[in-house]
Amino acid sequence: MIKVALGLALLLSVAGPIAAVAEDETRPDPGRSSWSLGVAVGNFDSDTSESDDPHLNEAAFSLLASFQPWRFLALDAELLHIETARELDEFNELTAFGATGVSLTARLQIPLPEDISIYLRAGSSWLKLDDESQVRDSPMATDRTQPTFGGGISGRYWFVEYVNYGQADDLYLEQLRAGMIWRF
Repeated sequence: MIKVALGLALLLSVAGPIAAVAEDETRPDPGRSSWSLGVAVGNFDSDTSESDDPHLNEAAFSLLASFQPWRFLALDAELLHIETARELDEFNELTAFGATGVSLTARLQIPLPEDISIYLRAGSSWLKLDDESQVRDSPMATDRTQPTFGGGISGRYWFVEYVNYGQADDLYLEQLRAGMIWRF
């Protein structure tokens, strides 16, 4: 949790100066296509449907690139790194999860006043799990393709979103994250 807090503090510390330097003329016309780059830090949550099993939380970091061909649609690519979390259950069986991956999604968005949008995203993610990823002492497959969906809210230079990466073996994979966007 400390890594997530430090990452958010770093993002917020650069948000003010970036926003102050940017001029209105650099903002893309909402009627034409545009590109954007982003960074995000979040809390990645991996847990099972059993309430007594370990509940893993770890920091996740992302680099994002987006192409917006229309003001209601964007196509996103993401590089994702999830730090490895480990926890023993009451039977002393280890559950651990960590991964690196790539995600491709489409984002349907509704523009609101004051440069704010709400959106839903859906697509697919390819995850390469760490060698030590396991559920109750059973190793997990190292490569997997997962359905990905989520939703969030974005402003001119920021976004906050929830992303669900599906289920890997008995683990449900989801993330709550915040980030910065640079549009051009």
